[in-house]
Order: sequence, then C-alpha cells, then structure tokens
Amino acid sequence: MCNPRVCIIGVYFGTFPDYFDLWLRSAAANHTVDFMIFTDAKARELPDNVRFLPISFDEIIKRGQGKIDLQILLNRPYKCCDLRPAYGLLFSDYLEGYDYWGHCDFDLIWGDIRYFLDKYHLEKYDRFLPLGHLCLYKNTEENNRRFMLSGSNCGNYDYVFTTEQNCAFDELNGVGQIFLKNGFPVFHERIFADIAKIYKRYRLALEDINYDEQVFFWREGKVYRAYRDGGEIKEDEFIYIHFKERGKLPFEQECLKAPLFYVTNTGFYAGQMPVGLADMERYNHFPGTDYEKSELKAFQKAERNRNWMHRISKAVGMKEKIR
Repeated sequence: MCNPRVCIIGVYFGTFPDYFDLWLRSAAANHTVDFMIFTDAKARELPDNVRFLPISFDEIIKRGQGKIDLQILLNRPYKCCDLRPAYGLLFSDYLEGYDYWGHCDFDLIWGDIRYFLDKYHLEKYDRFLPLGHLCLYKNTEENNRRFMLSGSNCGNYDYVFTTEQNCAFDELNGVGQIFLKNGFPVFHERIFADIAKIYKRYRLALEDINYDEQVFFWREGKVYRAYRDGGEIKEDEFIYIHFKERGKLPFEQECLKAPLFYVTNTGFYAGQMPVGLADMERYNHFPGTDYEKSELKAFQKAERNRNWMHRISKAVGMKEKIR
C-alpha cells in the first residue's frame, strides 16, 4: 500500500477549548491527512484538510443504533469515547476511499503524523497506536467489526455500549486487548508525548524517560522535546503531545504565526530558535526531586480515597437494588 489515505475523526459537543485554533494550525500542517469533526459547534474558517460535519448528540445515538443491533446508551458526550472503536461502522459512508481511519482527542497538538506513519510502516498493521488520543484502524469491513470480538478487559462491546459507566473501551485494555489476544497485527509503541497529570510541570507519563531540564514545543509542523543530557542540548520528536486534565490553557496570538511555540502547563507561548536552558527554566521549571515525590504521594493518596469512595458507592447501590 503506497502512501495510504488517512482520515482522523473527532466527535465533540459544546465549546471547543481556548487553544483549538492551535489544534487547527497543527492539523493544517498535516496536509496529507484529512480530519472530520462531527460537532454541534458553529461553522468557522477551517484549513483545507479539516471539515466540520454538523451533528447532534441524539443523531450520534441514532447512527450507532442504526449500524449496531443494540439499544446504545450514551448518557453524556464523554461516553462517546467508548463508541470510538465502532466509528468505522458508524461513519462508513464518510470513509469510502480511505485506507485507514482513526479517532482522536482535542487536548493535544499534532506533530508530523505522516512522518511517523511512514517511519513505522502503517500498512503493516490493522491497529496503529494504543490509546484513545490517536488510534488508527485499517479501513476494511472485517477490521471495522473486530471490536465485536471477545478479549476486552473492560467488558465486551454489548456491555460497554449499554452501560452508563465509562469503560475506556477505546484504550489498550479495551479494544486493544481484542486485537492483541486474537493475534491481529498492531503497533503499540509510545511514540507520542503523553503528559502525566500528576505533576505541575510537564513530564511524560508512566515509564517514559524524563529529564530534569526539558521543555515541549511545536516547530514548523513538528512536535519536539528539548532536554539537557550532560552538557549537551538534544531533541526528541513525537507524533503529538497530549496534555490531559489541564483545564484552561490560554495562548499568545503570536502562536498562530510564529514558527515555534511552547506547550506548557500555563498555556502556549511564541518562541524563537534555538531552544536553550533558559527556555526550559522559563517554560517548564523543575522544582526539585523531593517536590515531585510529594506530588506523586499526594496523587496516590487521592487515588486511594477515590477508589475507596467508589467501592462504598457501589456497595450502597447494590444494597438499594436488593431492597
């Protein structure tokens, strides 16, 4: 398959985040990839490779029930994330002629998508990338129905699509496990910058490598991290940077035209090349190892309390049902 045609689908209801214009700028730089946004938002000026497709929340439900023989339960827009693996069926009339389709988030900035698809040979895989921020599927009838197979760690599709609970079916433990357990070819390397929500400054999540001095930025269509390694400034490139649960992030208007802008925990700031230690200190200050250990402990304590309250709530609910 030579230079496969790719379409990325986003579903969004309500007001887009403040930095959506930067999302659009980074999407526009990926001129060989198409983006379709199904939304109830008002029409606006868009790049040539981005389309707004008007749709209501109820229409999403009807479209799902028309393609899948289930009484689909979507009680709030966020629940659409569980429906993502079925977008190949739901939006099949929009995806004709595409070799791959994908789903995505909007709390991110795109890097050079095609560079990474070519580098890692997208055409070898039926599912490309592990998480809901961006995941691509080969656009075939068989592959678009594989979410219906067994193997998910969070319940099969008929449960997921009919429960009020968010199941993260679009993630690695959901449909990702279906593809892995059934032996379908997948690419699950972490070639993206997934920012941990635990820390104030921007650090990569899980076991991804971090540095005391590091900063993330978009430059001329690509996403990078600059970091100090010994006495040398080095750079890593990513397919995108995802910054979850960060709330409002304002941006300087210069970011819409500047060749470089920083992606930080307080917003987006126009910059100049080259990136140096002063920029790392200014835009991603390292508060010290002890401080970040205390942030981790506070997060872990909050998670234990949240899990405990969830168990109590679940037990009370079961008791009420028995009555």
